Amino acid sequence: MISDHISDKKSKYNFWAAWVRRGDVYLNPEAFPNDNAGSTYLKSAKSGEINLFARTRSKAEQAAR
Repeated sequence: MISDHISDKKSKYNFWAAWVRRGDVYLNPEAFPNDNAGSTYLKSAKSGEINLFARTRSKAEQAAR
């Protein structure tokens, strides 16, 4: 479950690499060390190949900008 993945021990992190398979969302167990690393990862995306999971809606909007 995603909520287990972003438990208190990882609450300081905002972004994880993610992928969707058969309707399920999977997260890389290692979070990005900072917001800039998550944004850089997202910018390196080839269409549809890279997904980013954000801890909050505001962080998702930040990354999308």
